[in-house]
Amino acid sequence: MSILEEINFTLYHEGELHVVTAIPYLFPVENGIPVCFNTRLNGKNIGDLSCNKNIWHNEYVQDTELLAMIGSHISSKYK
Repeated sequence: MSILEEINFTLYHEGELHVVTAIPYLFPVENGIPVCFNTRLNGKNIGDLSCNKNIWHNEYVQDTELLAMIGSHISSKYK
């Protein structure tokens, strides 16, 4: 996978199917993986999803479990 390739996937969380699109920014990069992505969740732009010390953050989504699931799926694409 190219480091700048758009990532599209679906995941199931708390009884709901979520559609995610994550577009990586070129910088910053940690261990060969971008740490910030412009993200859409269920077709709605939720802004930047970023990782700091293996914890994923977004100013619009407060569900840390959902953010961790999205981040884990993104990270798995680069391994």
